[in-house]
Amino acid sequence: RHQGNTPKLLFMEYQVYKRAGDKRHAISALEKLYKVQPSNREAVIELSAYRLEQAQDLMVTNDYTEAIPLLDFVIDHSSDKEQVLGAMNKKYNGGKANEQKTNYIFYLLWYFLTNFFQYIVELFSL
Repeated sequence: RHQGNTPKLLFMEYQVYKRAGDKRHAISALEKLYKVQPSNREAVIELSAYRLEQAQDLMVTNDYTEAIPLLDFVIDHSSDKEQVLGAMNKKYNGGKANEQKTNYIFYLLWYFLTNFFQYIVELFSL
């Protein structure tokens, strides 16, 4: 570890903790990796999975104030469609569903349009 907290070492540390079943340290390693390399797609998807799980646990106890930032992280950063849609569903249908259904539909539309426009930009930049 004399090389410091390089992305590769942090991801390996995460994998060791995950395999050992040490969720707390695994999440900590992923959070460090995200701070060092926020563009690491695999780390973001793994961290998003943990944050979705944490949000679900908080929502079971009606702690929406703590759950919403976790869901927002997934919505804003994950490139995994299933995760984003799951987070949106939990955020907009998990608590005050009637008040937020319109927002949910808006964000779904926004998500798909954003991905569509990113695809078009990538297509024309080839």
